[in-house]
Amino acid sequence: MRLGAISAAMFLAWAQAQEPDTTGPGELEPRLHLSFTPYLWAVNLTGDSAVAGVSADVDVSFFDVLDEADRIFGLSGALEFQYGRAFCQLNDAYMRLDKYDIGGSAGPVSVDIDVEVHSNWLELAGGWRFIEQDLGKTAAGDLRWMLDGLVGARVTDLEVEGDLTAAVMVTLPDGTVLQANERRLFEEDKDWVEPFFGARAIADLGEHFSFSLRGDIGGFGAGSDLSWQTIAAAGYRTEFLGIPAVTFFGYRALGQDFEDGDFEWDIIAHGPMLGFQMRF
Repeated sequence: MRLGAISAAMFLAWAQAQEPDTTGPGELEPRLHLSFTPYLWAVNLTGDSAVAGVSADVDVSFFDVLDEADRIFGLSGALEFQYGRAFCQLNDAYMRLDKYDIGGSAGPVSVDIDVEVHSNWLELAGGWRFIEQDLGKTAAGDLRWMLDGLVGARVTDLEVEGDLTAAVMVTLPDGTVLQANERRLFEEDKDWVEPFFGARAIADLGEHFSFSLRGDIGGFGAGSDLSWQTIAAAGYRTEFLGIPAVTFFGYRALGQDFEDGDFEWDIIAHGPMLGFQMRF
């Protein structure tokens, strides 16, 4: 079974741990903690892509797609284990796009492209809390801010399929002659692994509020030529069934520049997210 099918089936079990992971002010206890956070990601895609040498400018908005017959969505989640200042994360994010009439080109000739994209990003990272300092006190305990460093690897499983149509006869980059208004089906499956390193900062803004910011950079020719990610989220602490919890809203952007032969994926996946975290 392909990695994409396995990890897509598991996304509800994972939680994106770089979101607010502090469910209450107070000092970090030297014991094992587990956080679990599924969330929705309203994905937008921006950038350039090419399949079989046929290039397309991609500019797909989640909110525009809601008004059409197209579809786009993202679901994410992760699991984080933390003991003292050390932590380990397993993160998963799945995105599906069905889009019609994307403008593209085969050399000098314009073509219409209908495309279906399944993308899955699976991350494994470890980290260390380098800074943890007081910001003040509330009735619930101390307010703190924290700075973590992290390093890991991201596996990308990408499936692109669809068809293209040209208004006039055209010879495609692979030598195939496409008659006027003739459709050609295409399919590409790509998998790659890229290393990354980064940091995240978490701050208590009050007894119930927190803010987190994560950034990472990777690739460097190992897998993608370059990848980067930024996640910002604000959370409200509460309890759910007696368990400390955080409801959060934020924004996530993941950019990747990958090339393999006549395939290109120079895309930024970005958009707002809404989720819920529980910490045990």
